This record gives sequence, structure tokens and C-alpha cells, in this order.
Amino acid sequence: MNLFQFQYGDSQTAALLHSPLSIFKSTMYIWRGSIWWQYASAQHTKNNIYQAKATVILSKYDPQLHPAGSLAPATIRERFIAQLIDSLILWLPCFLTLFFMSGGQLRSFWVSPIVPQYLIEVSGIYQPSSTAFLWGGSIFTFHLPSGKEVFTHYPAPVLWIIYIAYYSVMHSLFGQTIGQRAKHLVVLDESHQRLALSTSILRWMYYLISILPFGIGLIGAEEGKSLHDRLAKSRVYRYHWDAGL
Repeated sequence: MNLFQFQYGDSQTAALLHSPLSIFKSTMYIWRGSIWWQYASAQHTKNNIYQAKATVILSKYDPQLHPAGSLAPATIRERFIAQLIDSLILWLPCFLTLFFMSGGQLRSFWVSPIVPQYLIEVSGIYQPSSTAFLWGGSIFTFHLPSGKEVFTHYPAPVLWIIYIAYYSVMHSLFGQTIGQRAKHLVVLDESHQRLALSTSILRWMYYLISILPFGIGLIGAEEGKSLHDRLAKSRVYRYHWDAGL
């Protein structure tokens, strides 16, 4: 048997010579497949977690999953944080309304949680149109001791409609706004049911009474019943976050 035959002619010898390489290649294929499977499984688990979180945020409040005995009055701190979250959500449509309707000359950089009250940054010389009041309201100028000017606007019918629709529809359909859902709060009536749409609208309007004068109507919020809750016969509760999962 010559060298050429030894290397390539004898199939058994060639198999023996190539078997370590074959084993190594097979091991690498299995290892890469295992790594890929672990990655795919981790991505699938992560996607399921994201979907579960989205379902939790957007799901309706179910009284059967959260019985009255498991509810507790919401604290002022929880309600305040929920309103701050809602204010960030409401800022975007109001900012876009002011920006595009003014041709990019008005930008809002402050937002109040419940009513559409903004501080305005004016770019250049702003000349309001005849319909500007509908979406921008009346703009007022305040002169600071430092010499700077601060602009605010009030009221703007279109922005008020955005606010009323957000709070009223969310409370009526889900029992909570997105900010309240993040803090596991829910607004219910005396029968521990979600508010009717008409009651939700009235509750938001009653809030204007609560904050005037000097927010005195907010006294009692620690028990989940501010003045606007008493007038609307509603209450803000806190519930255990995983009861509805």
C-alpha cells in the first residue's frame, strides 16, 4: 500500500484519520445549536413578559378579580404620582397641537396634571390667527424680576376637550387612567363599580371646584375621597397589583 492509498484509498483508515475532526465539527454544531436555542428561548420569554406587562397596563378593572375586601383607600402620594404620569401622557398631544397649529412658533414646556395649563415658549414674533383661541387660548405675559418674560395661555377649548376625554373615557371604560394603573389605583362608585361616562365627566368638572381656592377641596384625599369624589359619590382605591394577572 503506497502513501496515496494509505491516505485516500483505504476508507477505514480515512475514517479513523478524520473521526477527531468530525467529532469536533459535530460538537461545534451541537454547541451552536444549543446557544441558538437558549437565545431563542430567552427572547420568547422576554416577549411574553412584555406582552404580559402590556396586557396588565391596558386591561380593564374587574371587580370579580379585586373584591371590595381587598381594596384600600389610596394615599395622597399615590394619587399625586399617578397624576404626574398622566400629565406626561397628556403633554404630547397638547404639545403637538400647539406646535403644528402655530407653525412651530409655540412650544409648551410645562403641563398641569388635571387642567390644560401650560407655560409657553414663543419663537420669534408670534401673530395669532383668528382661530388661535380655539386651540391656544389667550396668551398672557409675566415679567420676572430678572427681566425675563414668561408666557402662559388659558383657556384653550381644544386642549380642554383632550383632557376631559382622557379622564372621562379612561375612568368609564377601565376605571383608571394609565397613571393610576401604574400605581394600581382605581376609581369606583359607592357600589364598587366603574363610573358611568356621565358621572366621569361630572367628576372631572367637580375637580375644578376642589382646586379652588388654593386646593382646599383636596382635603380628605388621604382617605380616597376629595371634594370632587364626595360630589360624584366616588372613591379612589388601591388594590393588589397581581390579583388580576
